Amino acid sequence: MKIANMIFHVILIAVSLFFFKESLSFPKGDGLGGLSPAFFPQLMLILVIVFSAYDLIVSFLKKENARFFEGVTGKMAVSFGVVFGSMLLMIFLLGKLPFILIAAVMLFIQCMILKLKLGTSLVTSVVLSVSIYLIFVKGFNVLL
Repeated sequence: MKIANMIFHVILIAVSLFFFKESLSFPKGDGLGGLSPAFFPQLMLILVIVFSAYDLIVSFLKKENARFFEGVTGKMAVSFGVVFGSMLLMIFLLGKLPFILIAAVMLFIQCMILKLKLGTSLVTSVVLSVSIYLIFVKGFNVLL
């Protein structure tokens, strides 16, 4: 697992650096009356690079060398499949249904996978989807 983890982080850092380089060609925010459109993607890419570099160093310093899928059960694989499938479904439905509805349903499904109570799952999914919607629409002027 140590080698797979290190390879994954090297690839992730390389891809993030490529996208960061590409984001430098975004238009500047001078005439837009606010932040540049590249601000949020660049911030996320920098955070991905920093956390990946940290985990790469930790993986390098670890003494153990466990197998990659050691301890993974069938139930975990099904949960991963449902989460991955809900993300693909969200991407597929993004232009066809309102964002806030898609986000709330996806977050509700993921809360249920995490075995939260029904009421907690409902409140969490609605509050998070409305918050994300308001941050992007009102804060970053992104049309969703």
